[in-house]
Order: sequence, then C-alpha cells, then structure tokens
Amino acid sequence: MKNTHLKDRIEEYLDYRRSLGYGMAYQDAMLRSFARFVARRRFQGPLKRQWVEEFVSAPQGVNPAYYTSRHRVLYDFARYWAAFDPCVEIPAPRGPQVGYRRSQPYIYSGGEVQSLMEAARRGAASRPLVGETLAAIIGLMACAGLRRGEAVNLRRDDVDLKHSILRVRRSKNRPLRLVPLQASAMAALQDYAYQRDRAFPVPGTDHFFLNKLGGAMLANDFTDNFRRIRQRAGIKSAGGRQPRAHDLRHTFACNCLVSWLREGRDVSRSAHLLATYLGHDGLKETYWYLSGIPALLELVGRRFEQYASADLRGNQA
Repeated sequence: MKNTHLKDRIEEYLDYRRSLGYGMAYQDAMLRSFARFVARRRFQGPLKRQWVEEFVSAPQGVNPAYYTSRHRVLYDFARYWAAFDPCVEIPAPRGPQVGYRRSQPYIYSGGEVQSLMEAARRGAASRPLVGETLAAIIGLMACAGLRRGEAVNLRRDDVDLKHSILRVRRSKNRPLRLVPLQASAMAALQDYAYQRDRAFPVPGTDHFFLNKLGGAMLANDFTDNFRRIRQRAGIKSAGGRQPRAHDLRHTFACNCLVSWLREGRDVSRSAHLLATYLGHDGLKETYWYLSGIPALLELVGRRFEQYASADLRGNQA
C-alpha cells in the first residue's frame, strides 16, 4: 500500500520551498527516494524517526558527509511537516556537517582558462559550433562566476547584448538575478551569437547556447565534455581530486578578492557585493568559495603590514 499522505506532504514542501526561490533539485530527488523507501517497507501514517534513521544509514561504504546530507534533507522536511501535524516525529539533529571536509577547490590561472577554451575548440574541429559553445560557456563561468546550470540554461532573451547584462532566471536561491558583464565578455558572447545564428538560422530552441544539432546544450553534456577538455589541456591537480568546471566559480570569487585588494578597496564591505553577484543568500556561502591562493595571501599579508605599521606609528606618537 502506498503512503499517499507522505507523497502529498513532500509535494507541498517542495512547492513551498520553491516559492521562496530555492531550486530544490537535490532535495526533490532525495525526498522522492525516501518516499520509495517508505513504500517498499509499507510504512503508514505520519513521519516516524525510525524511517529517517533507516533511510539515512541505508547506503554502505559512502563518504560520511553523504549521511549528513541525507539526514539534513529529511530533518528540514520533518520540521516543516511537524508544524502542521503534532504526530510527526522530528529526527534527532546531527552535528553540523558531521564527517564533512571541504574539498580544496582548484583555482585556475588565466593561462589555464585560455588553455581550456582553446582545447574546447581544438577538440571539436569537425563540429566548430560545439567547440565555440563549450569555449563560450567556460569563458562565461570564469568571468562571471555562474554555476554550470545557470550558464547552460540561459535563454536568448536573458542575454542583453546592448546593456551588457545577463538575466539569470534559474538560480539556486532566487528566481532572478541580474549579472552585469564587462564589455569584453559581452563582446565574446556577441561573437558566439553571430556564429551560432550562421550555423542555425532557424534553431529548435530559445536557449542561448546550442549543441551540434541546434538544440540546447545540456548540463550533463557540458560536464562530460569538460572532463575531456581538461585532459586535453593537460590540467590536473597535484592533490588528488581532478579540477572541475565548478572550480571556475571558485576562481572567479578569488580573483575578485585579489583585484579589490590591489585596488585598496575595503574587502569587508565589498564582500556583500560579491555575495549578491554570485547569487548567495549571505556571506557564509561566499566565504566558502574563497581559498588561500598565493596572490591572495601575499596581498592580505601586505595589507596587514600596512595596518600594523600605522598602528605602531600611532602608539609612538
């Protein structure tokens, strides 16, 4: 017998969270997996703590962080449901990010980004538009810090070539954000659009980035291609985990901080601008993207020395 009560509450919860601007793709998949888990065991009635504990611990031999992630999704859902039904049992909270260790992101140099774009074009010599599509997405992620899904889901109307603004409508935390671009970045997109329209005067989709058939370039297709592009460009990490396309977003965040420090800007105030630009709800998410690359550490050390020297002179006076 199916637990339709559970399925209805899941749909309500997902609709509610999406109405607040959250993407909920991961939570959607996890909660539907949980519903199937409950159905197989023929559990009935409101949510029970035992169901959550069994579901969370079901996978074997996975990273401890995965257990925490599964628990977090069910914990948040249970709290929502309990607000309407006192019979719902909220699972005991786990410690924040139990067993989780942040993987060190790979920060690409400017030369490596160029190598990736060249490798994209070189690897699709027989399909020139595909190479240009992949190169344009890589360049856009590096210069605007877009997520992979945000880049490939851009529609033609989202790219305002006249005013150098992107409308990111499918963001993780909000329904829409405006992303201004430098003139050079918008010129590159304009050049891509010209080549795209020559190849497909009558496209089969309104997506800005097209695949070899004139359809939308899908996120998973881009990821698969990126792995080959990275290998072709000869870029690999000395630390074990191979560089990802998402690391282009980390690279953008770090480069912003380096640029602001060189300009002498107040980084503590500018960080809020970076958070907004990246589409984050708060600074906590933005700090996650920052890494202690040599250029950044050197500038921070220099700034500290300046403040320390000024403080010493003030005390002596």
